[in-house]
Amino acid sequence: MLTEPNGGAAFYVATAWNNRESARIAMQQIQAAGHYVTHDWTGMDGEQGPLESDETYFDRCALCDRIGVETADALILLAHPEAYGAMVEFGMALAAGVPVYVVTHPQMRDCIFYHLVEVEKVSSVAEAIERAAARQAE
Repeated sequence: MLTEPNGGAAFYVATAWNNRESARIAMQQIQAAGHYVTHDWTGMDGEQGPLESDETYFDRCALCDRIGVETADALILLAHPEAYGAMVEFGMALAAGVPVYVVTHPQMRDCIFYHLVEVEKVSSVAEAIERAAARQAE
């Protein structure tokens, strides 16, 4: 587990690119609770999005995202109908042994992998932070 000197946990927030404002809000909540974010992908090179054609840009973004996932104490997945890349991050977290907290979305159907022991479905970012902090304290 990585922790800041103040004892805060390390979080990575995953969601759809077009849901990045919700990710920013979640990151603010994490920081306000005394924790930190391993990688803020929401502002990579301004507003260039996934349609950017520069392969170097893609490589840099993917590497930063992967490191952010792998160095997190917990991943918060903001479920979203268009969260394709976030599902890859979800899989990377599971492979790395990083606990995942899925903030449910009314338009999302259940995923079989949400039933793994390393995954908890929660109703809010605040609940995810609280559960991850409790898990870290164990």
